[in-house]
Amino acid sequence: MKAQTVLSFFLILITSLSGSQGIFPLAFFTYVPMNEQIVIGRLDEDVILPSSFERGSEVVIHWKYQDSYKVHSYYKGSDHLESQDPRYANRTSLFYN
Repeated sequence: MKAQTVLSFFLILITSLSGSQGIFPLAFFTYVPMNEQIVIGRLDEDVILPSSFERGSEVVIHWKYQDSYKVHSYYKGSDHLESQDPRYANRTSLFYN
């Protein structure tokens, strides 16, 4: 089963409007080669960031904002949001299709 990622576009725009330089630079690292895609969304609506991986206990995903704030963590087959930065609480998720 594969998973996709969801990140609120509202989060991206608010960060940009609050004085950050540029548009919300999230770092995504993967061992699986992926094609670059442009994602377009509307203010205050969810955006699905295309990403996929095979579920399993070996998968480790850590999304961070500028290597400082933990946006989302997934490992040992489930989300681990205990140390997630409060600004991202209830704003990110993985879903399976």
